[in-house]
Amino acid sequence: MAGHALARGGWKLGIIMAVYEIVRVLDQRSLIDAEACERTYATRAGEGLTPGYYVVIWPAGTRTPTFDASAEYLGPFPAALHAKLKLAQYLETFAVQRAAAGKNAQRFDATY
Repeated sequence: MAGHALARGGWKLGIIMAVYEIVRVLDQRSLIDAEACERTYATRAGEGLTPGYYVVIWPAGTRTPTFDASAEYLGPFPAALHAKLKLAQYLETFAVQRAAAGKNAQRFDATY
């Protein structure tokens, strides 16, 4: 994965936290996470994902994200950059919706 930094971070919405990570799905059971570790995963539908890059989003309040049925997988994307762009669009849309509702939203993230 040389040259492909994946991202992990969150979106602070007042006291609510949404957690996200960009990963690379290898096959029907495994992925590479933002720390470059190979992990097994599961989806809500119980089916494997098409190989590629995904934005993984966990529900607000998730303390320890795991790649299980609680995660939402957005993708596949052909490259990590495409997943990052989709994530940026998602977060921007969410921030605009929160601002329109008069609620505080603050973004923070980390790239590894």
